[in-house]
Amino acid sequence: MNWKSLAAAAATLCVAAAMSTAANAAATFGVSYFKVATDHGGDFGICCSSPPATLPVIALGSGLGLDGLPITTTSSVVDQDADGQILWWKAHTGVTATGFGTLPLPLPLQNMYVPNATGGDNVDFFLTAILSGTFTGHGATSLTVSSDDDALVYLDGLYVGGLGGVHGTTTAVLDLGNLAGNHSLKVFYADRARVDAKLALTGIGLDDLGPGVPEPATWAMMILGFGAAGGMLRRRKGLAAV
Repeated sequence: MNWKSLAAAAATLCVAAAMSTAANAAATFGVSYFKVATDHGGDFGICCSSPPATLPVIALGSGLGLDGLPITTTSSVVDQDADGQILWWKAHTGVTATGFGTLPLPLPLQNMYVPNATGGDNVDFFLTAILSGTFTGHGATSLTVSSDDDALVYLDGLYVGGLGGVHGTTTAVLDLGNLAGNHSLKVFYADRARVDAKLALTGIGLDDLGPGVPEPATWAMMILGFGAAGGMLRRRKGLAAV
């Protein structure tokens, strides 16, 4: 398959994903996926008590950084910028955006392996992901999170709790309060040690959750796909005219 065919296939996938996202039933997260090589170092490593033992410390009620990423208040996290943003979900040296999709709510406990939560292990790569959704509050609302390694939860851009650090599957129940009106919800997930990688989510009062705005990396992939599709259509019209 040549590059033009690959570009057309990517464009088709982008269009299909955008259309399916718009048509999805309630209680669905949109997801941006990333991969980190197991030799990346920093906050990622082979196992548990040796690196990466770094624990992100995030103040309850604190917001996201300029790039829309969690901000840690501890210098022990290696992969952070000068403003304290944790860089596990940003394409840069050692971290690659790999795609996007959707996940249901409730999400049963499932493996979170590269590529895009469909792989069988994390021997070569770790997976990180941003789950985002919007919903309308109708009273008491909560989110139950179970994860192997980090799962950080933000309501309307503010940190409401989660499960930070490298650990086995652990569960936290987050009371989001009595809500009305429109709200956004984000879960930042990171598999950081080569011992399992799991995530489960259940909610109360989140029955109308729908995919949120795609992450910047997702927009870039979609724009490239649409551009490739447009280029191929123009070329075909030119050939037809000749």
